[in-house]
Amino acid sequence: MNPALSIPEVIRLVCNELDVKSSRATALTCRALLEPSLDRLWHTIEMFEPFISCLPPIAFNVVREEVPDKFTYLTPSKNFTQDHLQRYLTYYAPRIRSFTAPYTWSRTLSNEFLLMLQLMTDNEPGALAPLARKVLWRSPISTDRRSKANLSAFMSLFVGTNVEDLTIPEYKAHPLYKASVHANLKRISNQLKTLHVSGNYNTTTVQSCITPHSWDSLRVLKINALSSALLQFVASLPRLHTLEISDSGGMKSTLDQLAMPLVSPPGDFASLRVLSVGSQLASGAVWKVLKYLPSTNRVESVKFISDFMAPASVGQGIIEAIVQHCNPKTLRSVVLVDEGLGIAMEDAGTEDSHFDEACAGSPLDVMSLEAFPRLDVLTLRWSASIQLTPQEMGRIPTTWPRIRHLDLCPPHYLNGRIPGLNHIPVLSLLRSCNFLDYLGLRFDTTQLTDLDGLSGEPSFPTLRTLRVGDSPISSPSRVLAFMKNRFPNLRDLDINYDTLDDERNRLTLLDRRWSAVVDGLDLKN
Repeated sequence: MNPALSIPEVIRLVCNELDVKSSRATALTCRALLEPSLDRLWHTIEMFEPFISCLPPIAFNVVREEVPDKFTYLTPSKNFTQDHLQRYLTYYAPRIRSFTAPYTWSRTLSNEFLLMLQLMTDNEPGALAPLARKVLWRSPISTDRRSKANLSAFMSLFVGTNVEDLTIPEYKAHPLYKASVHANLKRISNQLKTLHVSGNYNTTTVQSCITPHSWDSLRVLKINALSSALLQFVASLPRLHTLEISDSGGMKSTLDQLAMPLVSPPGDFASLRVLSVGSQLASGAVWKVLKYLPSTNRVESVKFISDFMAPASVGQGIIEAIVQHCNPKTLRSVVLVDEGLGIAMEDAGTEDSHFDEACAGSPLDVMSLEAFPRLDVLTLRWSASIQLTPQEMGRIPTTWPRIRHLDLCPPHYLNGRIPGLNHIPVLSLLRSCNFLDYLGLRFDTTQLTDLDGLSGEPSFPTLRTLRVGDSPISSPSRVLAFMKNRFPNLRDLDINYDTLDDERNRLTLLDRRWSAVVDGLDLKN
């Protein structure tokens, strides 16, 4: 045996990289690999099959229903005893670190079986996964099947005293699940470090989950609806480090209903460092959210994601809100992303805005963020154009001397619009930014000559990722030679972009040219 396999830490590191199939095979290889392989195999459980496999066949009956759809569940047999559980409880259950409530399409346990398990384990919370740290409890629509298997009622069997990360989906019209969620939150709220309330919740439901508890240890909170009262309560949480708001209220955003606070107490959001908001964003809603931050806030990262294509006025309004309410001494990361393809906002323009660029509105003013000299991450993936001049590009190294991730490349196709930058300002930027390893920039590569790809020219080995979107290209061979010589350590060339053309089902000439560059660099996108 290799001497390295006598070191437990090495064995565990190797086994932690295995998938389920490999873990099974490795567990049968030798005794030294058995325990760490089993730990890996049982680390994440998403169905009842592993538990069922630990029981002898005489312990249960299999019941199959065909109507209204196929459904298999287990009931306890008359021979089922507590001894049948010991192998699982003592040898396998302590290995589980992450548990996800299984779907009903897999074999599940009947109410009678679950009730017997609860009684046989003396109603001990988390008895079936005592050391689990992370639990994702799917919606009762996925886990419960009428009165045959109300798994929601037995959440406490899997949510024990070691759970630190809990995800709970919506429970609208499921009173049993609602009661189970509230009972478990009451029991474990002060031990949780991460809480994710997902699904199409309304603000009343989210508040009922959060406001009754003190959350002494909570560091990460992810919620899908917001109100002024809830935001004021969240602001008081002593250890909250990360707040993620993903407003899924449909066309009616809950953020728009926030009241503008008169003043934010200095002690609010004392520990907050990361703020992320995803919604049908309007700049007014962002102003309201950021207004709840006190002037003494120490937020280091802000991220705003728009679900719909938004015009430049919205993006610029968000930038101005950041400038107004974030702390220049602490802010290090700004991310604005427009993920929408459909124009769903009243001020987003018309089809004429694609025909006549004068109708598209003013471009985003990136340099508005120069008030934050500590920025090392700046991402503006907005549908509006970002038209940096060579002079503004020259100011970036002195404005943000620590910048390492700069992405100013729009996410959408800009109808062949020629950017105002060519490769020369790009090289100048890389020459002055010593830490830059990610660059997203739309620039004109058609001005490259054969001389630009000659070896012996200065190279920039720190650059690992270059995102070009729909940058114009006329000669793949020149671009390839240029990138090979100037960016020798490039690992990823991102040539992807979104388009409004629903009928586009083949590669355009632009796509084929950039794909040739990727193939020549031997990169996989």
